[in-house]
Amino acid sequence: MSSTLHRSLSAPLCIILYVIVYASHVNGYTFGECILHEPQNNQTKFFCFRKHLKNVPAHLPVVITHLDISQNNITAIKRDDFKNLVHLEILNISQNRISHVERGAFRNLISLKQLNLTNNNLNKITDEFFRGLPNLNVLLLEFNGNLTIDPSSFSVFSKLECVKLSGNNLRNITYLQPIFRIETLKELHIAHNNISHFQSTDISHSSLQIEMLNLSSNPISIFTITANIFPNLTAIDLSFCFSKPLSEWKVLSPDFFRNVRRLDLTGIHISSVDFNVILQTFNTSLVQLNMNYVPSVQTLIRNACLIPTLAELVLGHNGKLTLQSNHILRTKHYKTPPFGRLKSLKTLFVFSQRQHEIQTYLPVDLLWNLTNLTGFWAQNVGFQDINDDFFKDNTQLIVLGLSENNLTFLSPKIFRPLRQLLQLYLEKCNLKTLDFIVQAKLHSLIRLKIRNNQISSINDTVIQALPSLQLLEMRGNTFTCDCLNEGFIKWVLTNNLTQVLEANTFQCNSPPNLIGTELLKLDLHSCSIDFGLYCYISSTSVVLLTLVASLLYHFLRLQIIYAYYMFLAFLYDKKKKDPKKSRFQYDAFVSYNLHDEHWVTGTLLPKLEGEQGWRLCLHHRDFQPGKFIVDNIIDGIYGSRKTICVISQHYLESEWCSREVQVASFRLFDEKKDVLILVFLEDIPEYRLSAHYRIRSLVRKRTYLRWPKAGEDTRVFWEKLRLALENGSNPHMRTSMI
Repeated sequence: MSSTLHRSLSAPLCIILYVIVYASHVNGYTFGECILHEPQNNQTKFFCFRKHLKNVPAHLPVVITHLDISQNNITAIKRDDFKNLVHLEILNISQNRISHVERGAFRNLISLKQLNLTNNNLNKITDEFFRGLPNLNVLLLEFNGNLTIDPSSFSVFSKLECVKLSGNNLRNITYLQPIFRIETLKELHIAHNNISHFQSTDISHSSLQIEMLNLSSNPISIFTITANIFPNLTAIDLSFCFSKPLSEWKVLSPDFFRNVRRLDLTGIHISSVDFNVILQTFNTSLVQLNMNYVPSVQTLIRNACLIPTLAELVLGHNGKLTLQSNHILRTKHYKTPPFGRLKSLKTLFVFSQRQHEIQTYLPVDLLWNLTNLTGFWAQNVGFQDINDDFFKDNTQLIVLGLSENNLTFLSPKIFRPLRQLLQLYLEKCNLKTLDFIVQAKLHSLIRLKIRNNQISSINDTVIQALPSLQLLEMRGNTFTCDCLNEGFIKWVLTNNLTQVLEANTFQCNSPPNLIGTELLKLDLHSCSIDFGLYCYISSTSVVLLTLVASLLYHFLRLQIIYAYYMFLAFLYDKKKKDPKKSRFQYDAFVSYNLHDEHWVTGTLLPKLEGEQGWRLCLHHRDFQPGKFIVDNIIDGIYGSRKTICVISQHYLESEWCSREVQVASFRLFDEKKDVLILVFLEDIPEYRLSAHYRIRSLVRKRTYLRWPKAGEDTRVFWEKLRLALENGSNPHMRTSMI
């Protein structure tokens, strides 16, 4: 009994146990509204941002490597908030209200590499603030207000490479000496700190390891470097500096910045003389130069173009500063290409140069001589067209951005030099069609962005002209929902090479009854041809036509042949329609069988030609050699005033004689004149004529002559024949046989 009870209870217990285990597994990964991601590549991420937290979540999983609790309402970091997180590598507690961090709060974060405390309310960094962070690489402490830093607080770092202290009102560069002197430091950001004096003597007397220095948005009035303290510096950001008049710029040797490759001079409002002095300080190795929001930029371009190593030049928002600016895109053609000396230039940014008060252009020679250019951006400039020779020297171009210009039409000739182009950006350009792509031959293009244009359809030829395309973005266009987009819709739904971003959001803009309908849900059945039905109808039609043709040929062969020759005669008759222009070569065409040739040549010919003087047309004598016999017959009959048919039993059996009768009868009926003379050499019963319906019809309706039998007088026959040849219009009545 106990065994039976055990078996009866075991199944429900297993089910309950499974439910408990499953539920515990699910709940184990749920922390209120926070999210713990499954481990991937030895990384476990815990996200709890924007959750209105006031404290760091308790009981955080020990295994996490990334913790993001930013954008909450946390005001303090307590000593034990992170005590067990020995695997944590990235900690983001930015955009909170943290004003206090207890001593030793970071003591156990031995694996931490990045700490983000940006946008909090910290006002003091104490000497033990960072205690316990031996492996920290990146420290982000930007925009905490008025921050003071204990000089010894940074002494704990042995691997720190990047420090960002912008926006903390530090003012005096002297207070930052401990940070500059960190032996591993490579990147330092101290923008927006109201620093007015930047002097090497206040920083260090020995060489530093810093590679990137951001001094932007500081009102620097004195900048002096009297020692080579930045031998490794490769990038310096001076954008929006010198808001006060620049009192002194002094760099004792150009070798001090001989390794600087990137320089940002955006938004500097100083005299062109001072600007050029600064520019000349860096002109031995400069590769990238930013000059956005700079007045009188064209004057400065001349000096920038003297830097032989320059590979990237950014010119943006220079047209909106003042109407008195010497605008770089105000002409259609320069006297000399403006960047022609920059043989190393690879990237050029010319964007937001638009002035509504003046017309802007892309001068035809703007990019001439830039044979190494790989990227060009002219966004929101305001030009309306591009000269066909604009890119003639830029055969290495791989990225082209022309967005936010009024380019309703683009010529395919523009793109012909750009055989290596990989990315093309034409967003917000009022484009109505992509037909230019068909002849542009952009076979290498992998990315095309044409968002927010007026393109209503894309045909198959455009798609086929982009065989390498991997990404297409064209949201916000005015699609027409009709069969013009059939091929495009099928391509979007079935192609495996090109990703069409958010194609499921494309909506119809026309016709009116489909406005708002999803383009990909358009019913395409009415656009397709049922090839199965088409093949069935075609094959059935061929079979039926073959069958009908066979039956017609079998039963109506003679009638068909007759109709064919009647048609030839009709065509010939149309050519010879004007009787006034017709000149008959013969008086009569003689139609006879070869067996009756002895009577024609021995009796008929001597009488009519020899005695009466008529000119006759005979087969054996007057037909043109090498010419089709049908053409000879038609020419003979229409070249004669009359046609004499010499009828006998042999004549009735002759195929060619029958055709001659057919042609002559067609002429008879068409001209309404008596042009046909029937001469019977022998008596032929009417029933023998039943198989020859054309001759029988003629015998019943027209006068005919009979050759007298042996012993009968022939004079009446010849007289009748003479009268018939002379008569132009015999009465259409049946007469007795003569």
